[in-house]
Amino acid sequence: MKNKFLTLIAITALFFTACKTDNAVTPVAEEPKLGDTYQPFTRDSKWVYYSVTHIPGTFNETRIETNTITMNGTPYIFDQKEYHVAKSSSTLDPSLTDVFFGLNNGVYSTRETDDASGQSFEMPYLNPDVASGTSWITTVNLVGVATQMQLKTTVMEKGISRLVKGKNYENVIHSQIEVQYKINNAFQTMFYYDFYVAKGIGMIAFYTRTPTADLTSSELTSYTIK
Repeated sequence: MKNKFLTLIAITALFFTACKTDNAVTPVAEEPKLGDTYQPFTRDSKWVYYSVTHIPGTFNETRIETNTITMNGTPYIFDQKEYHVAKSSSTLDPSLTDVFFGLNNGVYSTRETDDASGQSFEMPYLNPDVASGTSWITTVNLVGVATQMQLKTTVMEKGISRLVKGKNYENVIHSQIEVQYKINNAFQTMFYYDFYVAKGIGMIAFYTRTPTADLTSSELTSYTIK
C-alpha cells in the first residue's frame, strides 16, 4: 500500500468508484426485490449525492461534485460472498464505473480496491441486528503487501433521525469503520469512515476523516427506490 496508507483516491472511492472485477468474480442470476432492507438492490434504484472532498497538504483545495449511483441489479460472487453491482458516475468524471454492495450473514458491505496492488477486499459497514456499541474486526489480507491492515466496525447509534440536506430521515443507523495499520507492533487508526444508513433507503450520508482533519462528505440529495 502506498506509503503504508490509503491514498486520497481510495479514501473517497468507497461508494463512488470502481472495484475491478477479476477471476474471483462470478455473475449469478438476478434476485427479486429484497424488501425493506438497509440497502435496496433492485434494478434502477438510484441515489444522488452532493460530495465535498478536502485535499490537504500541498494542493490545499476543495473539490465539489455530484455522484449518482444506479443499481444494475445483477449479483456477483466475490470470495464466496454475493454482491450486487451498481453503476456510479460523477459530474467530474461522467464515465460509468462499477460499485459493489453486499449483504451476507446479516452484514452489509462494499468491495474496496487497494490502489497500489489492485486487489479488492471486503469492507463491512453495518450489522443492523447487533446492539449499539458493538464492534468487530475484519482482517484485510492483500497478497504481497507487507503492511498489516484491519478494519474495526462499530455500530454507534440505532433508531435515530438524521437531517441531511434539509430532509429528515427516520430509522437511521450510524456506524463507523476505523481503518487501522500495524505500526510499532500495535494497530493504530489512520482513518475514520462514518455511515448514516436509513431503513428502506440506503446510505443517506457518508463522511471520512483522519484523527485530526475532515476529508470528505457525501450527502443524499435525491433517491428513487424501485
